[in-house]
Amino acid sequence: MFSNLFTSSPAVWTGLIASLVALPIVIHLINLVRHKTIEWGAMEFLLKSHRKNRNWVWLKQLLLLLSRIAILVLALFLLSQVGCENDRIAALLGGRATHHYVLVDDSFSMTDRDNQGSALDRARSTVMQIVSRARSRSNHRMSLLRYSSFEASGATDALVPAFDIENEVVDSAFVRRAETSIVGMLASSFPATADRALESVAELVRSRNQENAIVYLLSDFRAKDWSESSSAQRSLETLSDQGAAIEMIRCVKTKHSNLAITSLKAIGNVRVAETPLMMEVEVRNYSNEVAKKIQVNVNSTVYGRPAPSSTEVSSKSEELPTVFIESIEPGQAETRIFPVYFGQVGKHGIAASLGEDSVEVDNSRHCVVDVQPNANVLLIDSANRLHSEFLSLALNPNSMTGIGAEIQTADVLRNVSAEALDRFDVICLCDVGQIDELAIKNLKRFTSEGGGLVYFAGPNTNFGFFNLAFYENGEGLMPVELSDTVEVEERKDDTPADIVPETHPIFAPVNNVRNSLLDLVQVKQVLRPSFSWLQSPAPQSKVIASVRGNRQLPLVIEGQYGKGRTMMFMTTAGPLWNNWMRNATFPPILLLLEDYMAAGKYQHEVQLVGDPVLISKPTGSVTPDVKSSAPTLSTERLSGKIRLVQTESGLQGSIGASVDSLLNRETSVPGIYELWFRQMDSSSSVERIALNVDCAESDLEMIGDEKLLQNLPGSLPSLMNWDQFNPEPKQKAVSSLNRLLLLVLVLVLVAEQTLGWMCSYH
Repeated sequence: MFSNLFTSSPAVWTGLIASLVALPIVIHLINLVRHKTIEWGAMEFLLKSHRKNRNWVWLKQLLLLLSRIAILVLALFLLSQVGCENDRIAALLGGRATHHYVLVDDSFSMTDRDNQGSALDRARSTVMQIVSRARSRSNHRMSLLRYSSFEASGATDALVPAFDIENEVVDSAFVRRAETSIVGMLASSFPATADRALESVAELVRSRNQENAIVYLLSDFRAKDWSESSSAQRSLETLSDQGAAIEMIRCVKTKHSNLAITSLKAIGNVRVAETPLMMEVEVRNYSNEVAKKIQVNVNSTVYGRPAPSSTEVSSKSEELPTVFIESIEPGQAETRIFPVYFGQVGKHGIAASLGEDSVEVDNSRHCVVDVQPNANVLLIDSANRLHSEFLSLALNPNSMTGIGAEIQTADVLRNVSAEALDRFDVICLCDVGQIDELAIKNLKRFTSEGGGLVYFAGPNTNFGFFNLAFYENGEGLMPVELSDTVEVEERKDDTPADIVPETHPIFAPVNNVRNSLLDLVQVKQVLRPSFSWLQSPAPQSKVIASVRGNRQLPLVIEGQYGKGRTMMFMTTAGPLWNNWMRNATFPPILLLLEDYMAAGKYQHEVQLVGDPVLISKPTGSVTPDVKSSAPTLSTERLSGKIRLVQTESGLQGSIGASVDSLLNRETSVPGIYELWFRQMDSSSSVERIALNVDCAESDLEMIGDEKLLQNLPGSLPSLMNWDQFNPEPKQKAVSSLNRLLLLVLVLVLVAEQTLGWMCSYH
């Protein structure tokens, strides 16, 4: 009831105490001068008696004055509840407001659950106890902030805290508002840490230096966040230096077992309709015990073609065979490969999920596969197609593989557009001699952006031009510098096979196989690298096959250019220098070669929840209005609209801001996001993007209390479990001090009455 009377201003307190001290003195002086002069014959006798007892009278009057001053000061201390807060507040006579800053960890590790509830449930319960603590006092305020609650300010890209409760007075009406905020406080899918929250609160405490601050951290205190020095620890030191009380409340006592799907991706690069595609799933064991008999349920969603004037599309969900993992060692991961099949063209979804465990959100993962009508390969050959016909037949025997091979002469590379060339996953140059400078430029752009480039040697190979335009001192498209042509002597019975491969994905059918059909291949002629290259190969070159195991005669050399892979075959693709094309190993190895070389076109990009979904379209390709569909925590999806902005690079837009991952509430739910575009011919198209959680948060390893406190030099926080939190701290000390002040006040009152009677006025 005295929250408005007793403030934290030193001037007010000085005035109050001075007034209380001055009041008895003034009254006493008035009493001393309140008399009339009366002439009396016996006055001389009385004056002598007065002088004799004057000191004793003055002493009694002084004691009476001091006792009355003490009564007023003690009454002031009792009304201001001196001692009802901590020592720092008591030293200021209890007049300063107390501000409770409650910081709640809402990262998804706080969904860690046992049979008594989740860590976040315990945090919610503790917040209400803090509210009860503040409500039982006067002049208390509260702010509630979650770790992930930050957003961009209007004028700048700076992040500012978005408080659930901000600087509100704790009264009877506040309790209901707090309950509403706490019920709506759900765990995010972000791996949020305490860094930003503590930095913001430390700045607020510094600016509000007239308040007594108590900072609460409600978290699970995982080792990954608190093992080493961080900005959070520096902020705690700053808060301690500013006089803030710090209470760290742990909401989990023990580490629970947890499995997480850490990766789901397509490992095959021939992604065509009606052709099996190999997928890979990885499961990690975040526990101290061996996990056994793990089942990974896989679901594929096949979407039909969208109607020309609608964003409705038919979809069919299919349960694929369960992937079994016998066991996973503690802290280790296991991968499994499984096939999927799509009968229609489009971007389709794959989802993998585990059974229930302590943390649910990391038990599922999504992937989007862009299925094309066919995989395109460009074969560059002479007009007689001496080599390319064999390659075309091997790449798509009986039209079964979905790979479309287009045969052209080298002239097409001169004036081909970037869009036309990007239709192809791989370009194979078959015995190509000297080509135009523009063709080399187009090949460099194609390869640097992820396309695969394969060069098959032949009699038309121009060594000088090749070394100048293709090798470029180790910085060009091809990984080897050529010297001359070598005839391979006829193989004898005791010599190795003509083709000796290293362990490599394209040689998977013959790796670790004795007496394979590849041993029957005869190589008659090959190109030989330069002596300087043999002594010091290009940095990114790797020999993956050689002639009879002779390192001086490499047969297949792999390289890298930008995002794309390159491969040099030192013999022909056709029958001029070998008979490999007539061997049964030629088609499967060539198919694996196409798949391996196309990897740069299909690089697996991991997008996490909170990342913005960026949209970029060429000008004039679509209308600016885009419809979006996003997953939610329920089975329903959230629809929205985006308007693309015209820029120099084309039409640009995004779902979510691009300042920081914690900003993007629009992409805060894991799952598959859809973007519906209206083409200029009024037809519709759709793109799908998969966002998944960051599995770094799946590691539930906890930091010990002793180590946690060791990492906080200069600060002395109170560390406790949620079930040890006392909503009425130091109550016994408060009660003792109040009783002591009351007892002293009674004694002083008795003394004042006695002195007043002895002085004959009271």
